[in-house]
Amino acid sequence: MSKFIISNKIEKLADYKFLKKKFDTGYLRQIDKFIPIRHRKRWLFANSFFNKNVLETYDSRVLALLELFSEPMPFLVFLKRLSDKFHFNFVKPDKTDLKKIGLFLSTTRELIKHNFVVTEDFNEYTQLEKMRRYLVSKPRFAGCAYIMTSLDCNFRCPNCFIYRGDWNKKPASTMTPKTFDHLHGFVMKMIPKGIKMEFNYTFYGGEPLLNKPMIEYAGRRIRELEKKGDYGKIKPKMLIVSNGSLIDDEIIRIIKKYDIGIGVSLDGVGASHNANRIFPGGLGTFKTVLEGIRRLEKAGIKYGISWTVGPKNIGSVARDIKWVVKHLKTKGIFFNIMQDISGKTFKQAEEDKFFRKMHHIYDVLRKHGISEGRLQRYRFAGKKRWQLMPYPFYCAAVGGGQFVMRPDGKIGICHAGLMQKEAQWQTPEEISDFLQDPIYLQWLARTPAFIKKCYQDCNYFAFCAGGCAYRVEKIKGSIYDISEDVCMVERFLMERAIIEDHW
Repeated sequence: MSKFIISNKIEKLADYKFLKKKFDTGYLRQIDKFIPIRHRKRWLFANSFFNKNVLETYDSRVLALLELFSEPMPFLVFLKRLSDKFHFNFVKPDKTDLKKIGLFLSTTRELIKHNFVVTEDFNEYTQLEKMRRYLVSKPRFAGCAYIMTSLDCNFRCPNCFIYRGDWNKKPASTMTPKTFDHLHGFVMKMIPKGIKMEFNYTFYGGEPLLNKPMIEYAGRRIRELEKKGDYGKIKPKMLIVSNGSLIDDEIIRIIKKYDIGIGVSLDGVGASHNANRIFPGGLGTFKTVLEGIRRLEKAGIKYGISWTVGPKNIGSVARDIKWVVKHLKTKGIFFNIMQDISGKTFKQAEEDKFFRKMHHIYDVLRKHGISEGRLQRYRFAGKKRWQLMPYPFYCAAVGGGQFVMRPDGKIGICHAGLMQKEAQWQTPEEISDFLQDPIYLQWLARTPAFIKKCYQDCNYFAFCAGGCAYRVEKIKGSIYDISEDVCMVERFLMERAIIEDHW
């Protein structure tokens, strides 16, 4: 390269001096993987190897600036490329040139600070190994438990991931107090003494309200253990996830007595809901569910809405949210963005079209002051918990200490595999110590930091928990495989979470 002359006005800039010193330690280059996100007039850049770092800018040329570092280069080569790319006069800069050059040098400094630009000898795979070591060395203990009070259901929803449309399966359907005590005794052994983290119970099914006595029994036992100090200073939370059709005075009494939360499955308004939630004869359930919600409201009980979003109803969600905000008293909505078991998938739509629809839905939620529950799992909001691999995009079944208590006296990892993956289910005696159990250890390696195709091909790998393992298994045949349909949903959630964190 011929001699590149630089004005002393530029050399006097603080950022020029900083960069010259940084380049002196070696050639600089772009980090191997990063995520550029365009939101309105802003750009957000998330760092795949240092996922604590998100760079926010209104300058659309940052992406072009990063591309200058596509290969390692010394300082003068960088300046020459900067000059050629943006037509700056480095020899006799006028005030406009000087201001723009100063801005670009300052931005480059920020890219280095946030590790988007690294030294030539930086090793991404060494960083990846640090992430893996963090994941496998992280203490493992119970963090949440699903109590499957009943696997029976009075609905016949075609998209039910428990039955997968096969209602002829006849598992042990009703949990007894004896079974609960046996399974829960094992779970309690997995809770560390002096626990400081939150512990959550979810009553699930089937339809859990088909076994109200079991909810009352479990609620009473959990509160008794709380009084004994078995959960340390933390008050365990309990939640019922119900289809809403069996809400009556009895369950309202139980909810109030034992301080239990409740979420009701509502997939939209009228026909939108009825397309997915039906009685055995095919009749829609919207009116019945709405009656149950009104009973909760009349009793002064706060509730959330569990809302399945799929190809059938994605177009009506934003409209239905406005109805919910106007006519119901909840501010809690939790989306299940999932595959449709009929085979119609989001893959058949273009990804950018799907993203636009989903961003519109979340914009409507934000306008009405609603923080959607699933997205909160994906957000960076818990900054006090940041570590090297903070695992922000999170599946409790993958290393999250999740236990699922089945009515037949067995324990598994994830409720989505309740009747599809029998090898997962074991008695407490068979598990003995889940820290050494081969099934649980296999699940630790399910995160994208261990999946070759993820960490080699996808820029989101350090943020992602891999999507629903059983949904992937249904599509691809293995929980360790990946599916583009599932990945597209995960990419959207990660993108939106980063946007929400930097609104």
